[in-house]
Amino acid sequence: MKRLALVIVAAASVIAVQGRAESPPVNTAPRPGLSAGEMQSLIQASQRGDEIALRAIVIAAIARDSGNASVVISHAVSAVPAYADFLVESASRVFPDLTKRLAAAAKEVREKQQARVPPLPSDAPPEPSAEPEPVKPERNWSGETALGGSFRSGTVRSVNANANFKLIYKTGPWQTEGVVDFDYDRSNSVTSTQRLRLKGKPRRDITERLYGFGIAEYEDDRFSGFDYQVTEGVGVGYRLIESPTFRVDVEGGPSLRQSKIEQSKNINHELLGRLATNIAWEMSDTAKFTNETALLFSKNTIEVESASTAFIQDSTETRNVSALDMKIIGNLAARLSYEVSFRPDPPPNGKVTEMFGKISLVHSF
Repeated sequence: MKRLALVIVAAASVIAVQGRAESPPVNTAPRPGLSAGEMQSLIQASQRGDEIALRAIVIAAIARDSGNASVVISHAVSAVPAYADFLVESASRVFPDLTKRLAAAAKEVREKQQARVPPLPSDAPPEPSAEPEPVKPERNWSGETALGGSFRSGTVRSVNANANFKLIYKTGPWQTEGVVDFDYDRSNSVTSTQRLRLKGKPRRDITERLYGFGIAEYEDDRFSGFDYQVTEGVGVGYRLIESPTFRVDVEGGPSLRQSKIEQSKNINHELLGRLATNIAWEMSDTAKFTNETALLFSKNTIEVESASTAFIQDSTETRNVSALDMKIIGNLAARLSYEVSFRPDPPPNGKVTEMFGKISLVHSF
């Protein structure tokens, strides 16, 4: 009597659920297992999480056709696989003699569902969670532009301007650097500084620390005693110290220089030895210090005074340039630089020591 009461209650629940279903498909032809309407009601009950309705639909279907209990549970597990264990357990409580058949039918449905999507082999790499980022092309060009200046009007009228442009091209082991540097100062209609310097330096890496280079430099300094100076040279360099924040390079090699004397218009031809150091120090994320020191020395300067006379003299020149860059925002920085050059034997109207202090804005690219 208890089992009959459960079946009657289940059947009544099915009728009520089917009545609440929104336009369930009509299936007039009898078939084993769950009808189309029962399948629709089962899915809707699972979407609501209504376990009472789920249990009632399956129990009523098995009571109606216990000979096809395995088909009923197969349909139910296929329709709502998340409730498979719950439905098998609920039906087994009402029909304990069908427990093995119901469990076997549910197991068979699960195995078929798992066979449709084969698992990845254990040694297969995990699927990427997102599309890999495209590889960025190597950036060959870089450089910087630095501009500075001042203007004063009153008892003293003065104009000061300086500009520096650097361009670097890298490809494989090669690096080529070009520099243009200009300084100008005029006070009370008198020009005291007017200097243009052009420099080119190709370089090729030989090992991780050793490299070879060539250098060509043109300088036109109105107040140096020369009309112009042209220097060409080659050499080797070595990375003496290298770390993420600190670098020291040392360089050496022979050079040739042609200098035109402003007063006499004679041209000096010099064979020079060149020693240099380059220091770069990343002091912090916003500050960088650089220093370049070059020593040019010669024992065989030949000064041509006329077509038939010449004499030899010693020559030494030292130049040191220090710069401190302080980042402002993005690629924009402020630069404080100081340059000292020393020549013990300058030509007429030239100076033994020259010093240049500059403040400029630098844009890197």
